[in-house]
Amino acid sequence: MRDLPVPADAGPGTRIEMVTGINGRGDVLDMAEQDYEVPETEQHLQGSYPVLWPGDESPARTLAPSGTLEPSHVQDIDESGRIVGYDWRGPWHEYRPFVRTPPHTGPGSSPGVRARTRTAPSRRSARRRT
Repeated sequence: MRDLPVPADAGPGTRIEMVTGINGRGDVLDMAEQDYEVPETEQHLQGSYPVLWPGDESPARTLAPSGTLEPSHVQDIDESGRIVGYDWRGPWHEYRPFVRTPPHTGPGSSPGVRARTRTAPSRRSARRRT
């Protein structure tokens, strides 16, 4: 059993939302959520962000934001430490997938989009042509 404390740079009211991935090296990937109202200013701090606990049990690290206003969600981590996830772009927009590679110092990069291939005509449309 391993304790997973919030990162040292996490603000007040931060809690672990869900563990999304664990690899064979013991790296643990998670989503943390902050929900806190500052008593002095009544400012409401709220948001989710990805967190990584390295398998060598060094301190937890908050992963860099994606650069958008929408939250980044992490889904899994492989044996090399590569992280996959997505940014939610809001209603009527698409999810934007990303890949983050060690040392995880910057935002993720897009893995690209699968090229559309031209499909062969169906038998029905081929018969109409003859």
